[in-house]
Amino acid sequence: MKEDKKAFTKSLEVDWFYSIRKARNLTCKVGLSLYKKVRKMEVLSHHIYEYKKGLRYLVLHTMKITDRETAEKKLRANHIPYFIQINKRNINVFFGAEECVDVMRRLAVKPLNEFTAEEDFILGSLLGYDKRQQCQRYLSKLKLRDSHMTVVA
Repeated sequence: MKEDKKAFTKSLEVDWFYSIRKARNLTCKVGLSLYKKVRKMEVLSHHIYEYKKGLRYLVLHTMKITDRETAEKKLRANHIPYFIQINKRNINVFFGAEECVDVMRRLAVKPLNEFTAEEDFILGSLLGYDKRQQCQRYLSKLKLRDSHMTVVA
């Protein structure tokens, strides 16, 4: 009888230990994913802050599709014009001055990596990238495009 009680107590201890361990692992995983989500929204909030302070006219924020609703709520609450380009796994959220967002609505009908040199130059300029670097990037894209055209011809 005493041995049965010991065995039963031991099995309870083992079950309890594994239950606690599982709970800790789950908490860590949930905590980490929650932390990542909060961190992403902090970056979005910082972009909104920069736009409102006039540091940027247009912002491009890339995020997971699952975060779309939260981003839209934040932008609507702040009365900020936006446009969302949907890709396979991510979305590109363009927001800022109405005229800049309108330009992106017209340009972003294809993935950003398929932009022509001219479209890429316009996007970089609207996002406030260094003008000289944008010019260098544009010229290098033209050279690359020209080299592909001579090979084909």
